[in-house]
Order: sequence, then structure tokens, then C-alpha cells
Amino acid sequence: MVTARPTSPPRGPRARGGSRPGWDWRVWWIVGLCFGLGYGASLRLMSLGGEDEQGASQRFDVQPAPGTTLDSLRQRFGGDARDIRGDLDLIEQEQQQKQEEADLKERRESMEEREAQERQRLLEQTSTPIEGDPPSATGPGDVESLSAPVLPPPRTPPAREREAAGPAPIAPPPVSGPPAPGTQP
Repeated sequence: MVTARPTSPPRGPRARGGSRPGWDWRVWWIVGLCFGLGYGASLRLMSLGGEDEQGASQRFDVQPAPGTTLDSLRQRFGGDARDIRGDLDLIEQEQQQKQEEADLKERRESMEEREAQERQRLLEQTSTPIEGDPPSATGPGDVESLSAPVLPPPRTPPAREREAAGPAPIAPPPVSGPPAPGTQP
């Protein structure tokens, strides 16, 4: 037969209530503080340096920028030293004005061309008589009257619509004097 053994008491770090002995968060905080102070002190000592490093505060020599400098270009090609920056809004406005002027000029030219073609067409129509029509004595002043369209006569309503009048209009209220100054709302 199998018999159960009695349980033995727990051993090790869990035997004392579940917390680990010694290394809790306060110990790690103190260790971090010591490392931070050591790092800061060593940086300060290195920045102070010794007597031999007093003159050499910069560790690398200054190198010229690659490419051609603006001064060398000015010396080579000539030119005055002036501000390179431009006013972009002003440049855009000037370009827009030039474009509008060009568009306006183009429209004027096309309108003048159309007017010249229309005048030429009218002159050709008046100078060539139509067959079967008697020649008329039209002068250059009558050209405008020829080009006007003929409108139909105005339409009049039928007689029964003219006779059937609606209700009589309402008479306006009688005119009275101006209201007294104290009675205005």
C-alpha cells in the first residue's frame, strides 16, 4: 500500500513570506545614483582637461565646404554683392499681369479681325446686286440698316381675352396726415 508522506516545510527565499531578501527597488535606485554621479564627475574632469589641452579646444580642423563659393563666382564672372533673395509674390504678380495683357491683346486682335471680316462681307453683299431685284441706291450709311434683323409684329391677345377682365383693383387707402411724433411705435 502506498502511504502519503507528510509535507515538509518550504525552504529557500519563498519560505519567509514570498519576498526576496536584500535586492529590492531601493538597492537598485542607489546603484543607479552612484553610476550617474560617477559618469557626471568623469565628464567634468575630462572637460577641464590638463595644461596641454588648454589651447586645443577643437579636436578637428575646419575643412572648407565642397563646391564653388559665391565669392569665387563673383570674382570669376564679375558682379556686385547684392541680395540674392527675391519676392516670390511680386514675381508671380508680374507674370500674371503680363499673361493678362497678352490675353487682352490677343482678344482685341481677334475682335478687330472679326469686325474687319464682317465689314468686308457686308460691303460685298451691298456691292453685288441680287438677280431679279432692281438696283437700289444704298449708300455706306445704309449698311447698318441692312444688317438689322427683321422682327415679327408684336402678338396681340384674342378678343375674348381682352374683354374678360379680372376683378376690379382695390382702391388705395385714403391719404391722411403724418402721424403724431408721440404715437409712433
